[in-house]
Amino acid sequence: MATAPATVKGLIINGTIRFLKETYGEAGFQKFLDKTPEEDRKVWTEQQILAVSWVPAVIYKNAYETIESIWGNGDGKTFEKVAGIVAFYDLSTTMKFFMKIGSPGFVAQRFPSVWKKYFSAGVARILHITGNEMEMVLEGAEGYGLAGCAGTLGWTRAALEFAGAKNLKLTQKQCLRNGDPRCHYVYLWE
Repeated sequence: MATAPATVKGLIINGTIRFLKETYGEAGFQKFLDKTPEEDRKVWTEQQILAVSWVPAVIYKNAYETIESIWGNGDGKTFEKVAGIVAFYDLSTTMKFFMKIGSPGFVAQRFPSVWKKYFSAGVARILHITGNEMEMVLEGAEGYGLAGCAGTLGWTRAALEFAGAKNLKLTQKQCLRNGDPRCHYVYLWE
């Protein structure tokens, strides 16, 4: 039985459009469109994307490549920033309140269920968590390319810092970028 192609929630695409326009203006968004593969442009410009709809992962993957080629240096850091901000566009005031009063560890425990809410393929799995440390792996998310890795780093870092993690340090034991079969993250904070 064939597995369905990987997809992302439409709200990620809508949030990325919002971020690009607010950060780089209409001219920056046009620059993004000009470098986006022609077959993707309809999604970014002509369709009304519902927040709950599912969009092919290749659109997300290509957005990573385009954003990094225009505003980044290819290491994924610019896309991480985008993902961290886009993640908070979707949070209600109530959710932000609970994240703020919860500990970083409390918030981190929810990462696997958050992944499932926004991505149809792959799994985020907690290997180990304590009061100031967490190990997590992202497996089966190859369909998202480096966007899956950089995006995960962006939203998890933003969530932990919002929840009060100080001096957050992040290392990767494994990464798709290096040809590994999964991404393996270690987070340490005060």
